[in-house]
Amino acid sequence: MRQHSSRHFLEPLLAQHDHGAVEVYAYAELAREDAVTARYKGHVDHWVSTRGMSDEALAQRIRDDGIDILVDVAGHTAGNRLQVFARKPAPVSLHWLDFGYTTGLSAIDYYLTDWSTVPQGSEALFSETPWRLDGPGLVYRPAEGMGEVSPLPAQQKGYLTFGSLTRAVRINHRTVRVWAELLKRLPTARLVIDSGDYRTAAMQRRAGAAL
Repeated sequence: MRQHSSRHFLEPLLAQHDHGAVEVYAYAELAREDAVTARYKGHVDHWVSTRGMSDEALAQRIRDDGIDILVDVAGHTAGNRLQVFARKPAPVSLHWLDFGYTTGLSAIDYYLTDWSTVPQGSEALFSETPWRLDGPGLVYRPAEGMGEVSPLPAQQKGYLTFGSLTRAVRINHRTVRVWAELLKRLPTARLVIDSGDYRTAAMQRRAGAAL
């Protein structure tokens, strides 16, 4: 709930909530606040700073607040409070946003998603029960001043360029296998992996060998 990439998905959702139907509590684990934090505070009914609060104390605070549905948007990112969810402080809990995958925590009831992200038959990969929306599970709102979408570069270059900006820890042999199949089917296409993890020659060789 600050200047972070998740704001493009989370902030518009909170801003458009029907406060006549949903009372929104925000439990914010923040080391610092910024201008985006100030906007978030205006989108919710109750703002609770959790910095320095123990897992047990936070779980009790959630129980005392009478939360019906507790939503995790952090997953395994830094400063997450999954230990709080393990204590089941609310009758219903769900995971959303984050990396678009399971938390691995059976104490969380649902994973809010869609049919494209979690296709039929993939339920066994999730500790939560997939709760699929018929539309997209994530909707992106660009920030002001980002400009219009530029023309597709492939129209000028004559070939497609696939890109990944993620860290190496999120790329495994299954991911590489799918990338390799795509490149085989599109022999003129290119793949750009732009990550600081690959600044060393050793990591570059490792990625090249896998492809």
